[in-house]
Amino acid sequence: YLTPEQFSAEWDWIKLLPDDSTTQSHKTAGQFGACTNIYQVACTMCSLITLYKPQRPPV
Repeated sequence: YLTPEQFSAEWDWIKLLPDDSTTQSHKTAGQFGACTNIYQVACTMCSLITLYKPQRPPV
């Protein structure tokens, strides 16, 4: 269940080291919250209830 918070091109610009100055601000990558959790649980429950595989399986 892919969400933009997990797989975004912005991950290429996340600060890896404390002194890394090539960092840009990011608005999507790593911004997890309750909405992301609810979405992923809902997708899992839908797969369990309908016995269908997800359209785009988790990586």
